[in-house]
Amino acid sequence: MKVIDLCRLLLCGQVSAAAVPELGDPDVRAEVEQQLAAVGVGLRYAEVDRCWVALVDEPLPDEVGLAPIQTLNESEQAVAAASWLHLVFLPTERRAAATLDGLSLPAEDTERPSIDPDDLYGQFAHRMRRQYFDIVTGRLKRLGFLRLRDGRLEAGPVLTVLGGEPAIAEARRVVAVHKRFLLLRRQAAEITAELGLEPAAAESSADAQPASASPNGGAPGGASATVGQRVRAARAVLGWSQALLAERAGLDQARVSRIERGEEPPPGVAESLATALGLGPEELGGDGGEHAAG
Repeated sequence: MKVIDLCRLLLCGQVSAAAVPELGDPDVRAEVEQQLAAVGVGLRYAEVDRCWVALVDEPLPDEVGLAPIQTLNESEQAVAAASWLHLVFLPTERRAAATLDGLSLPAEDTERPSIDPDDLYGQFAHRMRRQYFDIVTGRLKRLGFLRLRDGRLEAGPVLTVLGGEPAIAEARRVVAVHKRFLLLRRQAAEITAELGLEPAAAESSADAQPASASPNGGAPGGASATVGQRVRAARAVLGWSQALLAERAGLDQARVSRIERGEEPPPGVAESLATALGLGPEELGGDGGEHAAG
């Protein structure tokens, strides 16, 4: 296949490596990259999916009436970014950390990363309706950012080739800030308990935090969120599966699933979940647990 024909094919969407063996030749690939670069397009190889992806690397001209079919709106960019964090960045960081420390990975981390659509939506429930979220993820699937398998979302070939050192550095900074915030909230809860203050005082202080800093992603302080919603949102922010949270909290996955779907946990279980998530017990809504126990 001629170089110009390879370029046309690549600009139509993701192309299986088996369909374009010519790109295995370094000289041919270099010429294709040069042709694509002339119009601001970069060539990427999605190793997991074994396919080639052409991405626009340069800013598009700001012309009136221009509506590129692959330009993402603000909501789509936000969902794509959260998906990249959970499906590409965090799994890669966990694997790298385990390798560095000589540890074995949990079974779930040796498989292709995935996330429950409900967990992903939990981070956006405060800013978009579920119907619109489904439209957004549907478009991201059509564009190759996501794919649905067995009811769970996985990274598509486009998502796996996104990012770079600046994006990775920013993601590490955001994750570090979030972990520090969780630690501070936990320490604040411990101090509150030592001083014998009412939990309500601590919650009113948490309410003053900006929404972006809240681990529940849509109900700062949790006044309107249920225990299950808070657990699911905090778990999603950490990039954990239900199985991993269950293991950290000393529970079985079925119990965690029931709690996230509305079952009120007794105080002991709520405390185990809060400890595993780095939160104070009152942040998960201890009152609900006490009623359930009583």
